[in-house]
Amino acid sequence: MWNAPNLRTLDFSRIVPAPMFGASIERLSLDLRSPANQADMDYFVAFQDLVAFLQETPSLRLLKLRCGTRGMTEFGEGHILPTVVLENLRELTLVLEHNRTPPRTHSFCLTSFTDRLRLPNISTLRIKLSTRSSSNNDMTNLINSFIPQHGSASLEKLHLFVLDNRHRSTPSLSVALDTYPSLRSLTLGITGKLV
Repeated sequence: MWNAPNLRTLDFSRIVPAPMFGASIERLSLDLRSPANQADMDYFVAFQDLVAFLQETPSLRLLKLRCGTRGMTEFGEGHILPTVVLENLRELTLVLEHNRTPPRTHSFCLTSFTDRLRLPNISTLRIKLSTRSSSNNDMTNLINSFIPQHGSASLEKLHLFVLDNRHRSTPSLSVALDTYPSLRSLTLGITGKLV
């Protein structure tokens, strides 16, 4: 357990912080990607730890998460994360590396996490997806699967970027604008450089 009442920002790589009781963390940047020469981490365990941290961090205003994802399948029975309500979260950024190749450890579907998020006051959502998947060219269902469904009414800024690393592909993306009644700014990008 930590005692750091003045700490406001955390930036971790391949480490999920333990809950910090009494701290007022406002920004968390977490990189869970594995280098090519290292074994993948057990994402389910990492996200269990992340949920525990988030439940004890109601002051969080910005969350940036970088991780790999293997697709839209669920773990199934016994692998359900608890619901997390983040009343103060205003900005969520997901930087994802999507690949459908078989994982070396348990396959983790990021929607197991995003489906459990409740973000009633989120104003900005950024999803940056790099893919090598050989699945179909329409990225709509894949991108939509990562958008937390509880909080879209307050969303004012939506940024969606897809970097398609496949040869000779023409990806497409559709956005149902009526899903976001408060939307004031929309940025879409397909291919190009993820920043």
